[in-house]
Amino acid sequence: MTRHTDGSEPRLDDALAALREDELKEKAAEAASARVLQRLRAGERSLAIHPNCGTNLVTSGMAAGLAGALAMSGASSRRERFERIPLAGMLATAALLLARPLGTRIQQRFTTSGDPGNLEVVEIRPSQRGNLKAFRVVTRG
Repeated sequence: MTRHTDGSEPRLDDALAALREDELKEKAAEAASARVLQRLRAGERSLAIHPNCGTNLVTSGMAAGLAGALAMSGASSRRERFERIPLAGMLATAALLLARPLGTRIQQRFTTSGDPGNLEVVEIRPSQRGNLKAFRVVTRG
């Protein structure tokens, strides 16, 4: 059995307290999921938009790649390509800055719908990776 940092033995009430805390967190996750679904149904479509959506990441990647290709266009030797690396970095950085709002607009208008329709929460599954505890919200619809 594992000892506490003060050297004392773990007690049953410690285990029960941890269990209650996990149950409370799961109930909070259920309540939060229900509230978000309610808000989406009430018209808060912006809740469906997220900065780490694949649309935003692809838009940024494409913009940076095109900027790098533009910087290298016309360079015929290794030396010319090497000398253009700072230009490629600057153009890629500018492209990333411009792509951020563009990706969000594309997500809002084309790839993400804020209308939940008949979406329903089926299950909340606790998960853990190392010390990180989270909840997976399983939906249907």
